Amino acid sequence: MPNIVLFSGSSHHDLSQKVADRLGLDLGKVITKKFSNQETCVEIGESVRGEDVYIVQSGCGEINDNLMELLIMINACKIASASRVTAVIPCFPYARQDKKDKSRAPISAKLVANMLSVAGADHIITMDLHASQIQGFFDIAVDNLYAEPAVLQWIRENIPEWKNCIIVSPDAGGAKRVTSIADRLNVEFALIHKERKKANEVDRMVLVGDVKDRVAILVDDMADTCGTICHAADKLISAGAVKVYAILTHGIFSGPAISRINGAPFEAVVVTNTIPQEEKIKQCPKIQDSGFLSHKLTLMSISAQDQQSCQPVKGMIKSWLLSLCRRLHGPMMRRHWLLVGACGWVLLVLMFVSKFINFTFRMPDDYGGRVEMLNWTFPSVKTEKAQLEQLVQKADSQPSPVSSDSPAEDELSNWETVTIRRLQLLSSVCRNSSLWNLTHTPLRKFVLDRIFVCDKHKILFCQTPKVGNTQWKKVLIVLNGKFSKVEDIPENMVHDHERNGLPRLSSMSDSEITERLNKYFKFFIVRDPFERLISAFKDKFVQNPRFEPWYKHSIAPAIIRKYRKSHRDTGHAAGLHFEDFVRYLGDEPGRQYLDRQFGDHIIHWLTYTELCAPCNISYDVVGHHETLEHDAPYILRAAGIGGLVTYPSIPPGITRYNRTKVERYFSGISKRDVRHLYARYQGDFGLFGYRRPDFLLD
Repeated sequence: MPNIVLFSGSSHHDLSQKVADRLGLDLGKVITKKFSNQETCVEIGESVRGEDVYIVQSGCGEINDNLMELLIMINACKIASASRVTAVIPCFPYARQDKKDKSRAPISAKLVANMLSVAGADHIITMDLHASQIQGFFDIAVDNLYAEPAVLQWIRENIPEWKNCIIVSPDAGGAKRVTSIADRLNVEFALIHKERKKANEVDRMVLVGDVKDRVAILVDDMADTCGTICHAADKLISAGAVKVYAILTHGIFSGPAISRINGAPFEAVVVTNTIPQEEKIKQCPKIQDSGFLSHKLTLMSISAQDQQSCQPVKGMIKSWLLSLCRRLHGPMMRRHWLLVGACGWVLLVLMFVSKFINFTFRMPDDYGGRVEMLNWTFPSVKTEKAQLEQLVQKADSQPSPVSSDSPAEDELSNWETVTIRRLQLLSSVCRNSSLWNLTHTPLRKFVLDRIFVCDKHKILFCQTPKVGNTQWKKVLIVLNGKFSKVEDIPENMVHDHERNGLPRLSSMSDSEITERLNKYFKFFIVRDPFERLISAFKDKFVQNPRFEPWYKHSIAPAIIRKYRKSHRDTGHAAGLHFEDFVRYLGDEPGRQYLDRQFGDHIIHWLTYTELCAPCNISYDVVGHHETLEHDAPYILRAAGIGGLVTYPSIPPGITRYNRTKVERYFSGISKRDVRHLYARYQGDFGLFGYRRPDFLLD
């Protein structure tokens, strides 16, 4: 089977490197230079004989030079006996010259297609073609990927008022694009009809649709001089739109584009990274790297977000299999068939013997004699997580009532001191700017969905799993007046928020959300991160008392397929093992595809930072499950409801930290896997004062 070799052209090396990192590959060696007469010279620095070559070159910058460089690279690989050459062209050059719109006009996009085919390209991968008919210009396979999934995700996560938005096309040609996005968001759409005096100059614009008192989102495939989108933004504001966003696949931004963007009434101009934008950011003082909505330009990565990208991968596998079949039937392969047959017999013998003799190809670990597979690799822990580790160790050097053990008796006499120290620790970790990525999360709908509102007594409670949140919800239901006593609330009513009188904060308007976050009493409960994950695993995959079969029949098989080291029967119970669960949670970069596939079902395993945003919301009390006997009455008193309701009785010892259970569950897991799990949840340990589990890590 051919190997993948990935080369980068000169146009967008950063995108090529991100693709290589995503695939776990190194970029191929290639040298590009120009002779004194400006001819392009390309030298491929490694063998590509029989390999599957991918060349990434976007149609931007010095377009003609970059196009010629791509053609030469394709031809160089083809005549060097590459098995297959795929040109990855995120922004297709000359895409706007796709038809003969007047006499003696060229169809330059067709010419480019012919040049790529003649150079030797076997496959083209591009993104959001300006005109879909360009695919018909080729006699080879063309995959046109779409930015729509990334656009939908960005809108939902970054525009709070997206449910009151309207998707607008700046011209009639983009009507199909905006209707598709509007249908997926379940909102309305509008379009603007424009007439041009000449290229890059708009004469007149007519709005078709009602944008009054709505958030208008302009969507287009590309923006060059930005005259169209800036005129469109002015038109939308004059028609009554409250805000205007622009989302573009290809941000060319030539000529006066940057000055026009600065003068236009945009909340944000969002572009994908099909074209490098570093120079544009330097040219404009309003453009910064952080990507907040207050800045004029925001970069949106397109790496691996589009499900359409599966299609070229399937085609690539099909091509590999066909190539393999051709090779295996050649006369030169007969001796290799004999070798393969001999190896097969050896493997069969080893599989039979392994039933009676326990031997492995493993490397000893220094933790309790545990061994690790040699082929299981992980990324290194980030420097910022090491800084967080120092803060945790500093907190551990002083007596702390927030550890996994119960607090001392003298500290229980003044529980307010305990809660103040917890908040001080939380504040000190949150203020560390180098730990921003570990401790801060956007206040998106996902977080607001976790917060429940008691308007009658001005209380907000953020629900976190496996900490007795059902009992707290019962308390708030009683306080809202739906029931008179906690004991009267049916179990099936607790989580039915349309009937129990306990609304989510996300169901309210922006002004109502802001008012409650600023004025109401806010609290949530945390638990030792590792013990919470054990409880979630038992609840969802072992005991499953709430009849949620999708945990077993959907999520568990996917985790097993990706993270189980050996699928041979080991005598364990059927289904997901805790070891598989730990590997999945610790592999933060590798499990992103599974997380998107699982959706909201993974909320029980997220960190407290992602669930309740403690560094973005100023909570009045952070209770601990291990000391709930003291935290519960204190929270009721601090919220001013101590005499109105009582927290349900807590069975003795049920909340105490169980180190024996933690050791038992982690005893069969390699120390390396535990370290990566700790790196994933290190923010929770540091923010809430839980001690580092040295007995597992060292």
